[in-house]
Amino acid sequence: MFHSPPLRPIVILVQCATFLATSFPLLAQIPAVTPTQGQRPTFVPRIKEIRSPAGTYDGRPKLLPLQTFTVEGSLFNDLASQNRITVVRPSTTFSPAVQVAEIMPLSATSTKLTARIPANVEGGSYVLRVKVEGSEPSNGIFVEVADLNIGARMGTPHIISVSPDSGKRGESISLKGLFRSSPRIFLDPTSAGGESFSVAPSFTSREAISFKVPAAALPGGYRVSVASPGSDDRTNALRLRVVDDTASRYVVEIARIRSITESADGIGSDEIYAVALSFLVGSGLESPVEMGTGVFNDVDAGESIQPSNPSRVRVFHGASASDHVILIGLEEYDSSDGDGPEPKRGERVMRGMGYDISEQSRDPRLSSREKLVAFARLSMMRELASIVRAYSDDLLGIEELRLTDADIQKAAQLQGAPVVKQLVFKGDGSHYVMDVHLRMIK
Repeated sequence: MFHSPPLRPIVILVQCATFLATSFPLLAQIPAVTPTQGQRPTFVPRIKEIRSPAGTYDGRPKLLPLQTFTVEGSLFNDLASQNRITVVRPSTTFSPAVQVAEIMPLSATSTKLTARIPANVEGGSYVLRVKVEGSEPSNGIFVEVADLNIGARMGTPHIISVSPDSGKRGESISLKGLFRSSPRIFLDPTSAGGESFSVAPSFTSREAISFKVPAAALPGGYRVSVASPGSDDRTNALRLRVVDDTASRYVVEIARIRSITESADGIGSDEIYAVALSFLVGSGLESPVEMGTGVFNDVDAGESIQPSNPSRVRVFHGASASDHVILIGLEEYDSSDGDGPEPKRGERVMRGMGYDISEQSRDPRLSSREKLVAFARLSMMRELASIVRAYSDDLLGIEELRLTDADIQKAAQLQGAPVVKQLVFKGDGSHYVMDVHLRMIK
């Protein structure tokens, strides 16, 4: 199979220049994301994947203290002493990000590091980055750090799971882990406008607790922890989302991609994949959700891709459409490695990107939704342009899926039938139309 030339820096530069020209008024007050005049670009390490013998939890790598895990990526230093892995507890609306550990790898190559999480890191959600001497930190990858086993922790109370991880006010939530008698459950908000609650359990045993979501809890995110009687020391905290009693859920899906004009680069150049990044608008861009499809084969002019299971971009509860920023990109797969399309191409490309953009979006100069959208789009374009160049792929474009309150009302009226929105992508001699569905689900 003939493949097009792997690098097209001129096409990428033209795309970025065109976007900047049309978006300059919005970007005038946005923090710079390009090197200053005279400054040479820095090669930044990048994490592609974190592998752990413990598997995953809630879709994220699960790391156990003192157990060896592997970081795969690029531009690491072959000398272990020149690399550091930082472990950061993510920021919330009410508390800043906190670095809890910095680890020197056990071994290192330019593409792989091995390391262990220190025993004193408590269970919970963290972000891992790689810092190489003389370079900027890598992208961040969310991980779940589990508590040590009960014997190793000498019976210290801790939470293993929250089920379900979302619930309405008055509904019962179950915690599994290790607890002492007469515990108290604490809910601390991660969403703006929430308040903290202390709740008595409705059922308790040594390894399980049940409680009801407080009637006064506002919809949004909370961190759930448990304290033993007569002690201010709390367990690790896990996530819980409180949803509106009357809220329906909605899903945004990529349902079909049509090729109007295929690339003129030759046979094999019409293999595409989609990526998406979505946020909630709060004090910046919050709750990032990343999504990427595998590579679709042989999409010739006049043909369509219609997967049997549409690719979900985001699921959300009924709310104002202006609460969500959804960006969707289309890539052209031009690899010539002979291994065939990569099933998880889009997923690998997107990993960690949402967290980076979310953290940067807290700048107070990003004071409006329009500025946040422009910043997110430019940042996503910059990151994707760098990544796909390394992959020898082409970025055909990034478009915002603009939902309106009328769209949500119509989806509610259709009771599960889709509201169809269309995005158009043109680049590298190709022209594609993407059908995106908004549906109400129960």
